[in-house]
Amino acid sequence: MKLPNLYPNVDPVKLVDLLHSASLRDFLQTEALLDERGRISRAQKAFGPLASFALEQLHVQRKAVIKAPDLYRNGWLFTQRSLEQCTSEAVAGVKSNWLQGSSFTDLTTGAGVDAFFASRSGIPLSLAEHDPLLRAMLAYNFRGTGNLLNMEEDGMSYLKSISESAPMSGVHAPLIKTKTINSSNPIDRHPFGSVVYLDPDRRPGGRRTFSWQDSIPNIIAIMPRLCESFDSVWVKSSPMTDPTASMRAWNGHTTDVFAICWQGELKEILFRVQKGTPGDCRLHAVYIHGHDPYDSNEAIKGQNTGPMVQDIEPPPFHIYSRSLSEAKTVHSNASQVGPGDLLFEPHAGLNRLNLSVEFALELGYSQLAPHVPYFLMGSNLSALRTDHMPGRILSIRDVLNYQPKTLVAQLKSMGVHRAMLASKCFYLNVAQLRSTLKIPDGEDAYLIFTTLSGNRAVCIVADLL
Repeated sequence: MKLPNLYPNVDPVKLVDLLHSASLRDFLQTEALLDERGRISRAQKAFGPLASFALEQLHVQRKAVIKAPDLYRNGWLFTQRSLEQCTSEAVAGVKSNWLQGSSFTDLTTGAGVDAFFASRSGIPLSLAEHDPLLRAMLAYNFRGTGNLLNMEEDGMSYLKSISESAPMSGVHAPLIKTKTINSSNPIDRHPFGSVVYLDPDRRPGGRRTFSWQDSIPNIIAIMPRLCESFDSVWVKSSPMTDPTASMRAWNGHTTDVFAICWQGELKEILFRVQKGTPGDCRLHAVYIHGHDPYDSNEAIKGQNTGPMVQDIEPPPFHIYSRSLSEAKTVHSNASQVGPGDLLFEPHAGLNRLNLSVEFALELGYSQLAPHVPYFLMGSNLSALRTDHMPGRILSIRDVLNYQPKTLVAQLKSMGVHRAMLASKCFYLNVAQLRSTLKIPDGEDAYLIFTTLSGNRAVCIVADLL
């Protein structure tokens, strides 16, 4: 993804030297223990005109230990903006299971997290990034990896040079290899060749766009060239992307769609496009389990200034796959729901790909009501591994009719003064419910407002397990 050069008048190499300097590391370690009074003047005294850049790293370290803990601990460099835009380490580690090929080219590299994980097997790696500071940081981050072939300034110019010239040392030539089929890898049915990866900017000029034609680069315009130059094209997109519309835009050449969920949120939708590949598109709902962050102070103390380590392990994950033709719209109504029952809320990836109903029914759960993404599990917890379920499990305290004048009093009598709210198939959204009921955010309970069979509006009072 293209990022603006925020320090155009400063030598990028000078900024990179500052980022991995002992003086900045000592400053960050000290400032993490102090309040903000006098912080700006202390930074100006220590770093002069680079004070704002140094102070930015305080924000970076707090976010990096959650989003990219292993990379940051081992000396990986970020700017605040590149960290905000990059893929989290947990997601990138899981994606590397599928971003396999004989070579890997990233035309919109950014911070380089996806490229690092995808190329850890030592395959030839090519990067393109227009921002000179990020290019300098990438050169530092990928030091010692041994497989970085080239780093270009502009991905589209690089793509044109690849497609209009002879293959460069065979790196980008279509290459089909036979290999042992791995049943745990959902894309093993495809040829194993050169891979290109793109994360188009869907906010050109700060304006959000939902059209691939308006993204940078225009993915619709360059897709034919991508398919001609590489065996496999991977496109990262936001959770708001319509998978069906994207598949239509690429003329039916999409072979796989991944909806990836981490920390309870849908983080991205990933498409694999391959021209001329027969067969049905496969839908994959991916749920990544816990990935514990490091303490920020410990991460700073333990930063490694040597070559990047290669032994970062991806977290465990659950994947549910179905072909597009197999995906069904099925409904099953629960006859009754009440105190003591367990509810299953599928993760957002299952819902985004319309696979939640089929998945829950395979487990023997019944849908709470048509179009309501909650499923009745019964009341037996002993047979469940709640930490490995691809979604949330809730224990129901009570099911209350939605009558605003009496509901708040009922909740208070149950000890619920603050709560997390969800609105599913209900005529009021969460903001409207908070305004109407005056219930602040908190963890006394989890309140689900929905409509059951018979058009019965209810508030389900539950606890997260």
